[in-house]
Amino acid sequence: MNSLPVIWQVGSCQPAAGDLLAALNATEKGLGCVMKQIHAFQHTDSGVTACSFAEFDDQWQSLLMSAMPDVIYVHGLVSRELVVCCAKWLRHIKAQLPSIKVILRLDAAFAEQTQTTAACFVSELSASADLVVTKKDHLAQWLDNLEGSSDKAIQRALQPMFSLSKAPWLLLDELPGVGFISQHQALNFSLCAEASFLTPIDQNIRLLSLVCFLAHGYDELDAITMAQSYLASHLDESASWPNNTHYLPVISTIETPCLEDKCASLSFAAIDLEKFGLYPVVDSIEWLQLVLENGATTAQLRIKDPHELTLDSQIKEAVALGQRYQAQVFINDYWQKAIEHGAFGIHLGQEDLAVADLEAIAQAGLALGISTHGYFEIANAMKINPSYIALGHIFPTQTKDMPSQPQGLVRLALYAALLKGRYPTVAIGGISAQRVAPVHKAGVDSVALVTAITKAANPEQATRELLSLYQTEKALVHE
Repeated sequence: MNSLPVIWQVGSCQPAAGDLLAALNATEKGLGCVMKQIHAFQHTDSGVTACSFAEFDDQWQSLLMSAMPDVIYVHGLVSRELVVCCAKWLRHIKAQLPSIKVILRLDAAFAEQTQTTAACFVSELSASADLVVTKKDHLAQWLDNLEGSSDKAIQRALQPMFSLSKAPWLLLDELPGVGFISQHQALNFSLCAEASFLTPIDQNIRLLSLVCFLAHGYDELDAITMAQSYLASHLDESASWPNNTHYLPVISTIETPCLEDKCASLSFAAIDLEKFGLYPVVDSIEWLQLVLENGATTAQLRIKDPHELTLDSQIKEAVALGQRYQAQVFINDYWQKAIEHGAFGIHLGQEDLAVADLEAIAQAGLALGISTHGYFEIANAMKINPSYIALGHIFPTQTKDMPSQPQGLVRLALYAALLKGRYPTVAIGGISAQRVAPVHKAGVDSVALVTAITKAANPEQATRELLSLYQTEKALVHE
């Protein structure tokens, strides 16, 4: 087993210049990855020549015997036979290990090819790709149906490509921002740094950091967010894993590029951190009353069925219970009813942000909590300036079907450190009584529990014991 993530770079050509090589080596080392090479060219006494099919094929076989990759980064294949050879190996490897990420870069070599060879490159390799990276002007040289250079025009022109592969496309060049285009989504990632133009070294550092973050197991949107943050910190001469919210990009859609300006002016009610400790999440008014009676000072009512006949009365009663016990009671999802009945706060998922009237929630004076599942969603939540940010799911959970993988304690600690002092945080997802202590030690302000209470043999006693355990752990951390 590899102690560090392994990246195969396929198609490298000329040796990098001194400054560039030093910067790339520092990025590779700083982000904890190992780079292996499969060269598309070979250096001989007579100069640099393209590898033959057999020479290229031998490199693949040799590398397979030494270290399986976490990411395969393909670029600079200038002959059809190398494309065919590469496609053969990608199909073989992905069939064995589909979790391996494949990134295709349509670079200068691609742009210089004839349309037939370029078409071969995309049609042969895109089926195995998880992400396609290119510059806008390189893409424009090949897409016959491209009408204009806007992201919307590119998204329309790329639709035929999505019939070959569902892999999203990443548009990046010497400009600071990055465009992300998938079949149904188009996003822009700003660069939070004072730079209007990126040098070739900066561009390569951004791309290599993206590949490294993918190799560490982050998904495409997280890795792009992290790469923009890494580049911003590099330009500030403090290159590091994302550890400062100042460097996180502002993310916008191409349909609403100025939405973040409106969101930045919103202000939600602050939470009382002294009450923001153990955070039970329950699905009925009976459970809510139980946890409040037994000492919980923050809780959430999460009724999953919007057609529940008693939904309105339960939310109304939840608000009354919160006032009776002087507790911070959040209503999950049903923001209109929460406003109507004067709730303390609302908790929303990422999918709710596009449909909820955030301005109405802020004007009503309610607190707002937002769920996140990684760096991309953290950056997305930060645009809105919420009252707290939920980090999850930490462990496998039985209460909700989750599209993302469990974050685990290592990532939780990274997220908590990133947000420390900026936003209160709560960890949620699969947290049992035995996990309260290590989760709290990861640096979060609050720990959310569900089945640790609702499936306990004695829920009242379990609530009291968990509250006592949390207070003990909190005291130990603050010693």
